[in-house]
Amino acid sequence: MRLTHLRAAVFGPLRGVELSLDQGFVVIHGANESGKSSFRMALETVLYGFEPASRDNHPLVDWWDESPPDLHLEAELRLGTGIEQAVERVLQASGKLREARGGTGFSGSRRGNIPLEVVRNLPRGVYGALYSVELEELTALEGDVRAHVDNLLMPATPELGMRPTHEVLSEINHDHHKLWRPDKRGKPEAAALQQEIAKARSSVTAARDEEAELREKRIRQSQLVEELASLREQRQRLTEQAAQAPYLKQLAELRQRQAQSGTPPDLNALRGNPLNDPTELRDELARVEERLRPAKERLARAEVEISKTDQRVLDNASEVELAIAEDTPRPGQDVDSLREDVKTLRNQARRQLENLLSEPITQAVFERTQALPLDVLRAAQARWAEEWEGQAQAPPVSSTRIPAWGIGAAIAGPCFAALGVALGLDDVWLLTGIGSFVLLFLGALALRRRQSPEPREQPRLPESCHRALGDLTLDEELLATPSGLMRAIESLQSAQANIEDFCEYETQLESAGALAEQRTQRLLGLCERLEIHSRGETALLVARLQEAMEKARHCAILKTRDTEERESAEQTLSDLQPSAETARERLDRVEQVLTQNEPDSTDFTDAFRRVQARLEEHRYLQTREEELKRDPRWQTLSHHPSLENPATLLDPAHANDDASSAAALSTLDERIEAGSNEAGALAEALGADPGGTLASAEESVADLETQLLAVQHGRDRLALLERVLTVAEREMREQHQPDVLRRAGEHLSRLTGGRYTRLDDSGSGDGKLQVLDASNDQTLTAGPPLSSGTLDQIQLCLRLGLLDHLDADGERLPLVLDDALLRMDDQRRAAAISLLSEISQQRQVFLLTCHDQIASEIEQSLGIRRTRLDSTHQSASWDGR
Repeated sequence: MRLTHLRAAVFGPLRGVELSLDQGFVVIHGANESGKSSFRMALETVLYGFEPASRDNHPLVDWWDESPPDLHLEAELRLGTGIEQAVERVLQASGKLREARGGTGFSGSRRGNIPLEVVRNLPRGVYGALYSVELEELTALEGDVRAHVDNLLMPATPELGMRPTHEVLSEINHDHHKLWRPDKRGKPEAAALQQEIAKARSSVTAARDEEAELREKRIRQSQLVEELASLREQRQRLTEQAAQAPYLKQLAELRQRQAQSGTPPDLNALRGNPLNDPTELRDELARVEERLRPAKERLARAEVEISKTDQRVLDNASEVELAIAEDTPRPGQDVDSLREDVKTLRNQARRQLENLLSEPITQAVFERTQALPLDVLRAAQARWAEEWEGQAQAPPVSSTRIPAWGIGAAIAGPCFAALGVALGLDDVWLLTGIGSFVLLFLGALALRRRQSPEPREQPRLPESCHRALGDLTLDEELLATPSGLMRAIESLQSAQANIEDFCEYETQLESAGALAEQRTQRLLGLCERLEIHSRGETALLVARLQEAMEKARHCAILKTRDTEERESAEQTLSDLQPSAETARERLDRVEQVLTQNEPDSTDFTDAFRRVQARLEEHRYLQTREEELKRDPRWQTLSHHPSLENPATLLDPAHANDDASSAAALSTLDERIEAGSNEAGALAEALGADPGGTLASAEESVADLETQLLAVQHGRDRLALLERVLTVAEREMREQHQPDVLRRAGEHLSRLTGGRYTRLDDSGSGDGKLQVLDASNDQTLTAGPPLSSGTLDQIQLCLRLGLLDHLDADGERLPLVLDDALLRMDDQRRAAAISLLSEISQQRQVFLLTCHDQIASEIEQSLGIRRTRLDSTHQSASWDGR
């Protein structure tokens, strides 16, 4: 059988989950609380139904919300015959089942919570122990499950209605012991028959002897009738006397104790209150007084008073707090800070002006600097800079003046001509022309080479700048160029800002000083009004005011605390004083009653015990008299003459008379009983037929002997049947059990790599499972000191062997293992995975794990994909086949 599809509409943490599982080896992987255990339970529920089958008791009903829906599972199964079956399980008020052919859908009404036909002969406990196992359950099978597994190993014939062998053997053994016990214990039927036969034989002998005694018995019968009549008359008289004696004695005791108790104590002074122990009342009064003592002591102490000075301070608390708060200067109003700021700014402005001016820096200079029209000066500087820049960019102009050598050349021409005349030259003009040309040519060359522009005069400082500067004498270098003037303007602007700042700070300084003086005067006036020492600086006055305010508030707190304590003490007095007065009044009344009823006693405690004893005696006598009055004999015996002297009835001698009467009555009873028995025996003997009694006794003996013979035959038949079944069971177990151990041993040898090769349960003699350690050829018990992992493997292999044997000719149910490989090492886990993979070819195997490493190892080694359960419990994913 294979589970091909599972849909969990609502099943604990599984909700809206659909799984396609049509493969042999299925790995279901999920984190803790993702629904793996619920998947195990779901598979078991599909096969067997809900357990418990009640909505109120099932643990998965209340998983989701306050109004949980019905648990609902649907599954599709493919049986070994190839038939596909659909199963629907719903837990409403109780579990319900519907079945259908695969792919046809469900129809019709639901049936009860019954197992499927495929597991009808496999109990649910055996399924849980063999087919659905988690790691912690992988231990030895429990006794009841193992017994059922042993029965499964025997060949079953359910069509014949045969019961398990151990049940038949147990019933045969029980029936055998009911008939005959070899240990002579208990009361078997054979022993009872033997005892009855012995009694019947004795009856036969007695019947024979009775025939001879009948005549004598008739004579004795007439004598007994007369004797019994006389004895019964005597007994009636003694019985009446004996019946009245105890009641008369009780009445005598009551009369005697009433006479001895006297009059009851007078409790009228208590006014209906109970009589209490004075010691307890004193203790109660002492406890109340002890609770009142602290309150009285507190009220006895003087009240805390506030002095007039402190009261004045408290009355003017708001003014004092305001004065203290005003004394703390706000930012920018601290006189010393303002004074330092003024000094700093003045020095900065002085240094700036010293770098600009060539005159001494005075207050008048500060004022003229502050009054400078910098905008006018900046505008004039801008116009000057433009003129200056325009002059610098104009083209150079050559000089038109004739140099001295030109003039010399002009004079040299006539000189040359005069020289020609003086020398008698003919062509004077020619020489003159030549000389002039030469001079002119040389002059032109000289002019071309040495021609330079004529120096240009730069614009002067505008008059508007002089008017704007006024009387300030700036350094000449700064006034020589527009850039120097710009630097001077910027420095003057910075100095002007510093002058404005320190002037403003000087104004604030004057204002702060005036405010400080005003605060000081207010503080002085407040101190004088409050009669606080008013000499000293402002900080000292503030400190005194703070000290006075703290002292006054402390006094006010003490006054408030004192008032609260006094009010609490007064409340305590108001609450407890009535209790104290009540306790004192009760004590006085009790002492008054005790003195009145026990005047000779000087100890109130002793007097209380005596009065209490008298009261209890009086109450007892009243109760006792009421009890006696309820007896019907009160009307006739309450005035009996013997009660006039109760001591007579209570005298020990009278008690002896009662004992004698009782003894006589007992003797009469014995005689009457003996006579009646004898008369009855005689009447029975005389009324019976001697011949018929003897014949009946002999017939009873014969019947009992026949029954004993039948019991012997039944015993022999049951003993033979028990022997036959025992031998048959042993032979069948020897036939089947070795196959289970052989299969399990083969699986174990494969898992352990040949270390442990065989399992056996007959080597130790105690029935325990044995395992062969091939490494040293030693047989070990399957238990400690073997490791838990090895024990897990042994138990897993034993289950696999059982499953192989049990399912050899039937439907192979799926195997569910929940983290069963967790305690195996890598090598054995790989072998286990390979073994389970082979088993999955014959039966479906579900391996549930929360370890990603195990799931990944199986995926890699077998080439399959895991089925994931996510942690939100809302869905599951199928990664493929």
